Amino acid sequence: MTRTTTMKLGAAAATLLIGVTTSTADYHTNPELKPSSRCGTALQKNPLPNPGNIESLENYTTDCQPLYWDLPATVQLHVPVRAAYDSITGFLHGLTDRPPPLYTDGVDGFDEPGLGLTQLCPDVPDPVTGGIDHMIPWWAPAGRDTDGTNLYTVECRRGVRVHYGPWQVGTDPKIYDRLAEAVVRFENTDQLNDDNVPLSNRREWNTASEFYNHFGSHHATCWNPGVGFQGTGQLQGANACNNPDDPATASSTTACGTNGNPPPPGSYQSGAETCPTSDPRFHCSVYSGYNQQFRNATQYPGRLFVDLPTGRAVYNLEDQLWACDHHVVSELPIGYQGNTTFRNFRNQKGGLIAQHAEDGWPAPGTTPIGGSVGEIIIQLFSAPVADGSYKPISVGFDVVVNVATTFFPPYTIGNTGSVWYAPYDLAIGILAIHSHKRTVKGTIDVMPANPIRTGGLSQEEAGAGVRPEECGVSQNGLPPEHVYVDWHWDDPPVCRYYKEPDGPLILRKGDALVTHCIHNNGVIQSEQAPEPLRTAIRDGIVGDEVLFGEQKDDLGIKQLIYRVRYGCEQFPGIPPGSIGSPAQVCPPNPSTDPPGCALGQDPSCHPVDGGYPNPDICTTGTGNCVPANIVFANVAEDEMCIGVVMYWPLDEILNADGSLNQQAIQDFESDPNNINKYGTPGRLPKSPSDIGYCSGCGPGL
Repeated sequence: MTRTTTMKLGAAAATLLIGVTTSTADYHTNPELKPSSRCGTALQKNPLPNPGNIESLENYTTDCQPLYWDLPATVQLHVPVRAAYDSITGFLHGLTDRPPPLYTDGVDGFDEPGLGLTQLCPDVPDPVTGGIDHMIPWWAPAGRDTDGTNLYTVECRRGVRVHYGPWQVGTDPKIYDRLAEAVVRFENTDQLNDDNVPLSNRREWNTASEFYNHFGSHHATCWNPGVGFQGTGQLQGANACNNPDDPATASSTTACGTNGNPPPPGSYQSGAETCPTSDPRFHCSVYSGYNQQFRNATQYPGRLFVDLPTGRAVYNLEDQLWACDHHVVSELPIGYQGNTTFRNFRNQKGGLIAQHAEDGWPAPGTTPIGGSVGEIIIQLFSAPVADGSYKPISVGFDVVVNVATTFFPPYTIGNTGSVWYAPYDLAIGILAIHSHKRTVKGTIDVMPANPIRTGGLSQEEAGAGVRPEECGVSQNGLPPEHVYVDWHWDDPPVCRYYKEPDGPLILRKGDALVTHCIHNNGVIQSEQAPEPLRTAIRDGIVGDEVLFGEQKDDLGIKQLIYRVRYGCEQFPGIPPGSIGSPAQVCPPNPSTDPPGCALGQDPSCHPVDGGYPNPDICTTGTGNCVPANIVFANVAEDEMCIGVVMYWPLDEILNADGSLNQQAIQDFESDPNNINKYGTPGRLPKSPSDIGYCSGCGPGL
């Protein structure tokens, strides 16, 4: 298997792979992706559980990939829906993991307009601008059911929907995963016109976002295209075509080529090339990954909603660009995304027809590509820039140090992470960690000390299954062990401190967030110990804190996540994989002890690890597939440990002219605890490892 295969999506791919306008797709517009076409009779169960509904996933084996389109569409507004597990598809939050349709005939949902269809969310007047707000449907929180399950209703909200896909990985056994990359555009020119925004200020507030993706999606990350690092570890100033403080330049068709016109070479992104004129739907099919400013990301299949604290938002420019990468895998190993059996989506032989040549695909215009389907819907919610109730929020993505320190040889357990420094006195609204499958545990701590927080979780966090200790709730009135804990890499908690009774986390400039992860590259030999020693190790402090965390069970299904990483050997006796050059992925040694037993189905069945010949996959080097090093990489078999933080500056105790803020004085006199609402003068540069967006970073007052 080759390591992650990257697709730079150009003009020829546009009609098939990436649609970046508000045009979207579902089974109505892509019937070739229905289970009957994509999976076919080869993956049908015999006999069929429900022969009357050939499109239901219950009629197919686990090698038929669940898509969110397999969930029924919700076509009514204001009706409470339970965000409960769907046993047929496996989506954790059931109906709420499918995007609400843009159009309906009253029975079914559609994402394209058509005869007899009505818009689910019609446009409405805007109370601030007097113009028109263009509305899209979303899942709004509606309390909790009697058993504590979160309830949601489909409501209407100002925003824009973009579509990234569909595309397919292919069926080639050498392709383990693909990384599709493109620059997507959030078309909002009509909305800004209806806001009566002058040419000098063509922007709006981004108040929240919503992502949807299918099973088989490892993760997706989106960035504001920016100026490159140039070896410094810091972005080299704002890019004129993506600078929220210079909307006039960003909206200039001459300087930046918005509204479908290609930008001049290099105008909006370091190393950018002129976009193909044959593809007006793209700003450019160019991508430079971490040479940009982090904006958003998603991981687990289904819906991810990222709401920003009340009164906080991020500026969106006219036709805002995001450079998005989508990492999709060909197979789901045992324990991955809740699977108890190995799932091979390469066995899906149907689907989309290739429109251009790609490694591992059929010739263009011939047979279906097949394999895993990649597809993301992104909803970006907004408010008019004239709405004075919003202030900017910053997003930290602490990655640079982690890139250089992630290296774990075979059969070792290691630690990695980073330190993020507060550039000014600030409030933290949201924390999360992004890591990969061999993460035992991830934590974030405040230095010099974690704060005492006795108020508990918000109702929304509790209803989503978050535990108090995962978001730093104090026990017995003492500081928590950590302010953030992640035991489940594939569904990490998103701690929304600003919704909790204690309010946001407060850091003073120079304080730090320390992100730390433990990764296990193949130390699972304790599973072969006799009972009761095996259970004592697995369920004791060693198993909990070092070996397996919470990814463990009696049959050893989840422990197999930690099986040693395999790669193609290039030089005899040297484990492949180095920093900046991850090993080419190949499947684990198929041998078992005892021979021929079924892993994950019998606690006495164990993997046999070690190198073995695999010249079909490992076509260079020795031809052997061997235990490999884990490094930092956008590859499912490698690792990363990235702290994500959303924050904003505290109101300052001094006014701009140096005088005392009288409101602050009054607040201090009424309650000394109000000191946490205000910051002292002085601003530092952005934390050196942070490649996110910092509003107001110094040096300065």
